[in-house]
Amino acid sequence: MSFKQTNCEQYWKETSWIPIAAIINEWCNGDQACKTAKEYAVINACEKGDIAYRRSDGKTFNDPVEVLHGRGILLIDRGSFFSWVERFKDPDAPKENITTREKNNLHSLIGGLLVLLLADGKKNQSGIITQLTDIFKDKEPFKQRTLESKLSEAKRAMSDKGISFDDTLNSLKKKSDYEAF
Repeated sequence: MSFKQTNCEQYWKETSWIPIAAIINEWCNGDQACKTAKEYAVINACEKGDIAYRRSDGKTFNDPVEVLHGRGILLIDRGSFFSWVERFKDPDAPKENITTREKNNLHSLIGGLLVLLLADGKKNQSGIITQLTDIFKDKEPFKQRTLESKLSEAKRAMSDKGISFDDTLNSLKKKSDYEAF
């Protein structure tokens, strides 16, 4: 979850349970009407079972969600909250950040796919970028500058994993030349 006002994001990533106030404050940026609407939406989702919750006081008896919230002891399960909030088309909704490792793995996968596209020798990287921008009419993330940047990141991520993009591509090209006979 991205906490814009503080440098606490690294700590929030380590917890499975988040106080409802922390979620709502992050999500609404001080707008009281927004806070009230989203607070009640989260409470309702807890009541319906869409979001898991628990008490922060360690007691085991089941009070209604509104009572736990009113007493300031309602904790929200981060995983089920993020699953629930994905239903909405709200660009300001908190999102689960992917880890650096996951991002590097995704970039490496993109690099691997690029190798496969280039291996037959019929296209070059510029041609692939042009084709993608033509197909998707320069929409995000298919703008030329974004694609160039992401493909460079993909090659760098492969290199960080000890995989040479150029060597792999050349090896595949030689192999496909050999298999063509």
